[in-house]
Amino acid sequence: MRPLFLMLLAPLLATGPGCAHTRRTESTAGLKRAAELFHQRVRWKDYRSAAELLVPGRRKPFTEARDRADDEKNLTISDYELEQLTLSEDGLSGTLVSRVHWMRLPSLAEQSHVVRSEFVLLHGQWLLAEQDKGPFADVLGAPWDPGEAQPR
Repeated sequence: MRPLFLMLLAPLLATGPGCAHTRRTESTAGLKRAAELFHQRVRWKDYRSAAELLVPGRRKPFTEARDRADDEKNLTISDYELEQLTLSEDGLSGTLVSRVHWMRLPSLAEQSHVVRSEFVLLHGQWLLAEQDKGPFADVLGAPWDPGEAQPR
């Protein structure tokens, strides 16, 4: 009985409690889900829900800026494409490169920007910390201070 038990247990012990590759793949998938969800929410003008995907210190300024600009009426995101996703070596941050097509009234010209978004993993959740261009650079364009991580 004991040799059979050891034969069955050996493959489990050889793989360990979880391999780093699997955790990295899961983390990349989580980052991609968060990025896709943020882009979907802003495309459909659900700014309050989109703010939930931001680091805590940027949520209120983001929603206030959307209200001031009357983005529910004035901003249209016609399309976006997620182009490249890179996870940091430590797995605690990631960069997304996307192309965003948008228009904000009173302008009738559609803009298309390649946007670099920086995400951070806080308390097990991927949150957007910065964007270098695009319609939300008013709030997300400034460098993120990790001290902003805690709600005020």
